[in-house]
Amino acid sequence: MKPQDLAGIHDILPLRASAGGWFGDWAPWILLSMVVLVILASVWRWFHPLNRLQRALQKGRMPPRRVAHELARTVELPASLKRRLDELRFARHSPDAESLQALIDQSRNAR
Repeated sequence: MKPQDLAGIHDILPLRASAGGWFGDWAPWILLSMVVLVILASVWRWFHPLNRLQRALQKGRMPPRRVAHELARTVELPASLKRRLDELRFARHSPDAESLQALIDQSRNAR
């Protein structure tokens, strides 16, 4: 039996028809890169310092005074927000969570 008489894989499987143009060839790669970018953006958003502090404050894992100190350490704030944050941090009583949440939201919008 000669090798030419044997059925090859190209005889059994049909050839894939091109989808037409360069987009059909690059569409899977474009889609894959978009999915990877969305995953990276969501991971970045999850581990962003402001979001991490806000989640810790909402779930009660960190006391509000410690969240205020971490916020002052990690984020560069404008002078007005820095002054309000310092008033909350160094007050005699621990700041309430609602005012800290509002300050975190304002600092997110100020950047």
